[in-house]
Amino acid sequence: MVLYTVKHSHSHISHVCTINIIKKCFPDSSTAKNITCDRTKAREIACNVLAPSLTSYIVNEIRNVSFFQFVMMLRIKEISKWFQL
Repeated sequence: MVLYTVKHSHSHISHVCTINIIKKCFPDSSTAKNITCDRTKAREIACNVLAPSLTSYIVNEIRNVSFFQFVMMLRIKEISKWFQL
């Protein structure tokens, strides 16, 4: 669940709402009743588990290529500009 939240750039507060919705949608499920992952726990999982793992994955992927380009999109007053770094 936390990976989905991070991957889709959702906030940790929306993660808590998702957990509450799951509990209400599946009241008979023992898994849904026992699931606990509030904002603090979700943040800790994202920062201390997912971030190091994904960082090392990205670093290993970059090491295997001879050339890469980093492009950042900056939006100022509804005008999109691409900058190469």
